[in-house]
Amino acid sequence: MRHAVDASFFFSELTLEGGIFVPPSVVEELAALRSRCRLEALLEGGLSVRSPSGEGRGRVARAAAETGDASRLSPADTDLLALALDLGATVVSDDYAVQNVALSL
Repeated sequence: MRHAVDASFFFSELTLEGGIFVPPSVVEELAALRSRCRLEALLEGGLSVRSPSGEGRGRVARAAAETGDASRLSPADTDLLALALDLGATVVSDDYAVQNVALSL
């Protein structure tokens, strides 16, 4: 199973089986030392940093407009959802707007 993870994942103790992916924009959000350390450890263990496609971003923008969540999604949220679409991955996030758009997609 593939997982596309949000910044909140790096602050948790959650462990996931399978591939773990994160967009560069989410990595940029990780300023806290603890989350950076976890990021480095996961990178050594196979975490993959990938950019989403423009097509995926477009699909997310349309879905967010339909659900009314467009103003609540940050660029990193949009990238996370687009990456999940590109990879057929499960979204891991504690953000309600991200979860809502993910369900819509």
